[in-house]
Amino acid sequence: MTKLDVPLLLHVPGLQPEFASSRMPAGVRFMSPGLPRTDASPFWVSGELPFAPAEARACLNEMISLGEQFRNTRDLVTLALQPQIDPYGGNDSVRKEMAELEHFAATGESVVSEKDPLQSEESLVAVSAIAAQKALILAWNLESRVHELAGLHDTLAKAAGSFKGLVGVDDEDLDELPGLSRTMGTLNSGAEDISRMNWRTVLSAVLRFAPADAVFVTTDERLVSALTELTEIVQPDEDLAQAGGVEGFGMCRVPAWTLLGHDSAPADRPWLGRELRFLVCHTC
Repeated sequence: MTKLDVPLLLHVPGLQPEFASSRMPAGVRFMSPGLPRTDASPFWVSGELPFAPAEARACLNEMISLGEQFRNTRDLVTLALQPQIDPYGGNDSVRKEMAELEHFAATGESVVSEKDPLQSEESLVAVSAIAAQKALILAWNLESRVHELAGLHDTLAKAAGSFKGLVGVDDEDLDELPGLSRTMGTLNSGAEDISRMNWRTVLSAVLRFAPADAVFVTTDERLVSALTELTEIVQPDEDLAQAGGVEGFGMCRVPAWTLLGHDSAPADRPWLGRELRFLVCHTC
């Protein structure tokens, strides 16, 4: 049998190796958001990323600074629609950028203004690259926050168990102590309640930079569920079967635009017109 070249295997939607399943095909890579210390294996770095590492870090810091001034993303829309209460003193460009970030976070699509007939195709491609890298940077940060909160939750859950033993109460006793019950419930609330970026937004950003023949690896329940609703899981193609560690993985094929919820391939995003291959695992 002729040995075939194994294509690039990219993990999605998670971007950080330490939070991925331990069961992964050999050689799987993670899309780099362009931040410092994400430029070596197991990361894969696109040559099209518009921001250098220092610029990407500065972009993240700026977005965090803007986000911390609001209790939730709806406040960004409020600010955009009510310029008279703009704390930035009528800075239209800042207000416009925040509203566009709100729209992108909710839909995974960049705000498209009325097209300038003089605007070149190259400039439109550049704008899409900037939006995609910003999405990757935000997804990376949110992923870190969710896992930090998960660790904190585990610590608090252990403390809650020790506290119940210390004061000599069990779950039935808590029903008779509503104040204590609410406190314990707060301690036991999980980090899964914290919003992470929609997987479609992350995948759309990854596709903006991924090579046309890349294969995507996922164990994410949300993404696996979406794939199985659209297509069937089959045995991996021969080139993928030759990669080590694919035991237990099946393969799906699906057009990118279909998976991302479009009625047809968007003309302004040609990278969504291709068929994607996924290696999926329910039990990893």
